[in-house]
Amino acid sequence: MGMTEDLVVTYRPAVAEDEAELRALLHRTPLPGPIRLSMRKEPDFFSAMAVEGERTDVLLAQDDADGRIVGVGARSEKPCFINGAKAPVTVGYLSNLRIEAPYRGGKILKAGYQQMERMHREGKAGIYTTTILEGNIPAIKALTSGRPGLPLYRDFGPYHSFMLSARALPVKADGPIETFDAAPDDIDELVRFWHVEGRRRQFFPAYRAEHLAGGSDPSSPSSCGAATLAAATPVQGAPLRSGSSTAAVSSSPPSCGAGLLSGLRIADIAVARDCRGVAGTAALWDQTAFRQWFVEGYSGALGIVRPAFNLVARMLRRPTLPRPQSAFAYRFLALVCVRDDRPDVLRALLAHLGRRCRGERFSGLVVAGCAGGDPLRPVLAAMPHVLMKSRIYVVHWDDGLSAYDALDKRLVPYLEVGSL
Repeated sequence: MGMTEDLVVTYRPAVAEDEAELRALLHRTPLPGPIRLSMRKEPDFFSAMAVEGERTDVLLAQDDADGRIVGVGARSEKPCFINGAKAPVTVGYLSNLRIEAPYRGGKILKAGYQQMERMHREGKAGIYTTTILEGNIPAIKALTSGRPGLPLYRDFGPYHSFMLSARALPVKADGPIETFDAAPDDIDELVRFWHVEGRRRQFFPAYRAEHLAGGSDPSSPSSCGAATLAAATPVQGAPLRSGSSTAAVSSSPPSCGAGLLSGLRIADIAVARDCRGVAGTAALWDQTAFRQWFVEGYSGALGIVRPAFNLVARMLRRPTLPRPQSAFAYRFLALVCVRDDRPDVLRALLAHLGRRCRGERFSGLVVAGCAGGDPLRPVLAAMPHVLMKSRIYVVHWDDGLSAYDALDKRLVPYLEVGSL
């Protein structure tokens, strides 16, 4: 009998008192690979979740033997454009799946998804998006197996994350394209632009003016933080043993406020304009105040050759490898939306952001992301970069089959890299 057969695990909605232990769990469960990365959410786990959705349910797994939190998963909801329609619909996002190694057996995973399905039934989303690194073979095999009790994971194509050095961004544009930093007076025009041009992409978020006004503060009570969770009233149930189907369910699930763009200032957005108005946008989104990428360590020979790798990387303007047990400075390339997918407009926006990085003396990492079939992808791929390949999955339970079947598979997906 395997080790997981003897484990007794309780699944329950997270409450404010779990916050510190959830952050500790993220530290203990880095992403696998030659570079062991963890996404830390300091100083508050729940506040950092605001960028993932306007409503977020956090499910945790607790070992009955010692009360430790040994696993976590989350489902979020936000308005997105589907099939080019003018009116947005609620789309879910599955994230933060972390389970300590001894608890990764199939029965425990199945029981966790049974509880997640209960949370799903209380929400509005019919389908969910998620991404899995192509190198994370165990997760792909476990989640896409189609085993009973799990939702269906439908492969929706590749997603490419470009790790760019800020030094690699251009500073000169191809032609006379006007670019400038956005100002508060531009908010309404930008929202209208995203609602028209963004809906050409599948799953483009339906941002509203309130997401930008003043730059959302992830520590404010309107975000999905401890203050919100403290108001929730979880219903306590019996412990859920692996393979069981009973669990605690929150009668008042915590919901996020308008924090989808937490930490993004209006002036962080670069805008390109032509005779027809706004031609494109792109932003550098600094989330280090509430979400940090941390290098836990390196596997194999990579740690040994790191100094030599960094020497060559600096000469080639590629990202360098940070010291083990250290965080690294980064910005997300966000709100990438270009009318008619003009590559010259995107290059002009990148040059504008490159000049800003020079002026602010920022030389860290710029993380850009796009679907493999995105027509703007060649612009990013042409710059010196390190590429991380993932797969996009559209996930649904039985009640989401019709919503999945109705998706126009010809539309290029858009996932905001700063919200993953």
